Amino acid sequence: ATVPIGEADLVLDVDGQEVWRCSQVLEPGRPVRQNVALLFPPTEGSTVGLSIRVEDDEEAVVRYEYPPEYLRERPAPPALLLDRWTAADGPSREELMQVAEQLLGAAGRTGLVELPEEALRPPDDPWATAEELTRHAARAERFDDWERAEELYAKALEKDSGLAAAYLGLGLVRLRQGLIEEAVEALRAAVSRDPDCDEAWYYLGIAYRQLTEFPTAEMIWMRLFGGSKCRTEAALELTKQLAPDSARKLLADIPDSPTSRFLWVASYRAEGLPAPDTRYIFPDQDPLAPELAAEEYLGALEEEDGEEADDAWERLRELLLDDPELWLELAALYNGHGMPADAWTLLARAAKEIPSVRRSPMVFYSLAFSANRDSELDLEALVRDTTPAFCFPSRIEDRTLLILACVMNRENWKARLYLGNLFASVGRRDEALRAWLSAAAIDDTDAILCRNLGLAHHLWKSDHETALSWYAKSIASRPNEFRLYLERDNVLRASGADAKARLEALEAAPPAVADRWQMAARRVECLVELSRWDEALELMRTHRFLPWEGARQMHALWARALTGRAADREQEGDHAAALADYELALTYPRNLGVGRAAYPQEARLLWLAAECAAKLGDEAKRRALLESAADERHDHTCEADLYKLKSLQALGRDADAISLARQLRTWAADRLASNADDWLGRRIEEELS
Repeated sequence: ATVPIGEADLVLDVDGQEVWRCSQVLEPGRPVRQNVALLFPPTEGSTVGLSIRVEDDEEAVVRYEYPPEYLRERPAPPALLLDRWTAADGPSREELMQVAEQLLGAAGRTGLVELPEEALRPPDDPWATAEELTRHAARAERFDDWERAEELYAKALEKDSGLAAAYLGLGLVRLRQGLIEEAVEALRAAVSRDPDCDEAWYYLGIAYRQLTEFPTAEMIWMRLFGGSKCRTEAALELTKQLAPDSARKLLADIPDSPTSRFLWVASYRAEGLPAPDTRYIFPDQDPLAPELAAEEYLGALEEEDGEEADDAWERLRELLLDDPELWLELAALYNGHGMPADAWTLLARAAKEIPSVRRSPMVFYSLAFSANRDSELDLEALVRDTTPAFCFPSRIEDRTLLILACVMNRENWKARLYLGNLFASVGRRDEALRAWLSAAAIDDTDAILCRNLGLAHHLWKSDHETALSWYAKSIASRPNEFRLYLERDNVLRASGADAKARLEALEAAPPAVADRWQMAARRVECLVELSRWDEALELMRTHRFLPWEGARQMHALWARALTGRAADREQEGDHAAALADYELALTYPRNLGVGRAAYPQEARLLWLAAECAAKLGDEAKRRALLESAADERHDHTCEADLYKLKSLQALGRDADAISLARQLRTWAADRLASNADDWLGRRIEEELS
């Protein structure tokens, strides 16, 4: 069930005739499994229906229909029953019990299936195990939070210095950061503690290859190829070290895949032999593998078959979508397998024909420092067309190109900017900041460079004053970019600036920028903090907001502004106007872009409105509002539960109030036991005391 249904009947019917019924409590996260043994199974052409019926309502809440072939076959009734069924005296009780036991045994157990829940304590829990910390570190990696991952792996190793998984994770972090010697140290520790950890051995081979320790890397991969879970991956790496004919023999001994097919075809070209006919079959078998289309194109070029080459090139362009990053990935694949001339051929033609590829700075550097320069390619034009916008290198292998560009041209601030972006993407923050500062020492007028420095000082150094100075330069360079104003507002908020200072900075933006809904939302936030309710409400009424999915901040500001104004009106004695504001706060204007939640937390608003109705002497409205608050359902414990409790007490529903208070007290005690600073736990404890 996707919502709580409660007690309901599951009804099975064949051609509309009920054959089985069972009562169950249906709730999300609690699947029900029932095996039903039918003496006479449905025949071909029958329709089997499964319905959910609630209480006495015979109209099904949900009904599913299945053809009989979807049913799982069960063993037929034992021959004993069939033989005795036709006898004059019929089966005995003992015989029926025997058959029943066999049928129940075939059907298996029935009822609710309890799904396992993840038992993972928070990383800051002193009782968290080394294994739990390692899993938290792996999650941090998935979000590119390298420093947090490193910290958690180190914490795991403090608890268990022999945990191979933590050493492996730490080695992978170092490898992705390009810190190869440190990666080798961590991966060697992993395999020394768990010699059967094939994954650690495989990446140790990768690290040694990057240190140009080729014999050691080859020895490791030969070990894995002899029999391991990484056998296929090791074989693919070994092909880089082998002659083409030896590589083909090795590839024939591993599972077929687009990569193995690509290397198999490429080995013929590397040997100067005509490619087999299967070169044309492989793209049909793997139509989404660009490397196979590229092989078809390169093979046709060598055979001087222009028509076939053009057809293959068009297929390749359809796969790579004129995206420079995808073309760079393809070139990196060829470079990684020792085919730089092929990488040049593909990337050079893409740069000539595709404007988006030609404008990519990293394409320019890949071509400019290639050993295969093409006299027909105007590299100077590539230099002029490249722009820092949207250039965020992420392949650590590109570091060499960018460092070479910086060395060859001391005034090349763009290469230093890109190098900083690359270091930032792999968590090497200090090196990223140094690269950006060296770029700014040459030219500090680029908006992107200044923004990066502003972000770095804000997020990494908590140096908000310096961050604001860099944002000032970025905004001066690009005054119509609204995101810069929003990010500067984040810095102001983090620095402790009050709402008035933040509002002045936001209102200083050009009118076209200040009027955007994102800017209006920040201004509303400041106005609410300043208790300027009418101005905040006017902005919310005159703008259409488009918050990201799941965001509810705009309605929270709507409710805060109206409840704040209502409180002021109550102090002035205008209870009717205050009640109107409370009721308006319970609405969801379409232009706010926020709909009513499945489990809204409106009990506080309903309670305040009920109190106001009582002052007006409107007992019917007061009671209706209290009942709405008392009946509100929440999918988890929240502050609104306290107002639900107050409403239950005000209505005299003592049994429900006592039950809810007991639940809240237990929840708060458990919460505070694991985190003494939990604000909601403290609030509930204080209220219930």
